[in-house]
Amino acid sequence: MKRSAAPRWLAAGAFALGALAAFARDPFPTPRRIEARELAASLRARAPGLVVLDLRPPEDYAAGHVATARRLEPARPSLASLPADALLVLYADTDAAAHATAAALRASGHPNVGVLTGGYAAWVDGVLAPALDPTLPAEERARIGELSRYFGGRPRPGDRLPTDTTSAARPRLQGRGC
Repeated sequence: MKRSAAPRWLAAGAFALGALAAFARDPFPTPRRIEARELAASLRARAPGLVVLDLRPPEDYAAGHVATARRLEPARPSLASLPADALLVLYADTDAAAHATAAALRASGHPNVGVLTGGYAAWVDGVLAPALDPTLPAEERARIGELSRYFGGRPRPGDRLPTDTTSAARPRLQGRGC
């Protein structure tokens, strides 16, 4: 009885596809995580194509936001005004909400999307009111302090946050779009 060549052909095809799968990329990779000081340094350097989007409610945005941030409604994002090749940095009340909107933006044709890790609270704690850790080298403390002052912040000595980190306990900081 003659055996069919189809199983060998299928096996060879499956093997080839399996080998190629190792080189395939995830079509929806996890958005890039961006730390507050990294974002601040990019904003200060006026990085071309950087767009910061605040996904929080309008009253939270009005109370304070990251410098240059535009408010975007997460339920109905206005995609027409967003450049397709820009790095979109999102933040929301939770990182999960920012990641969900990032996935929707990537699916709609914006491949370069990042999420500000920790949201606006990280911006306040890392840029507007950073604790200058005494164990850091003096140059690093000076760099952090200067970056904070650039955005209207007030660095504070010490390496610990105050025990009450509610928004009422944080200093109201104004300046450069904050």
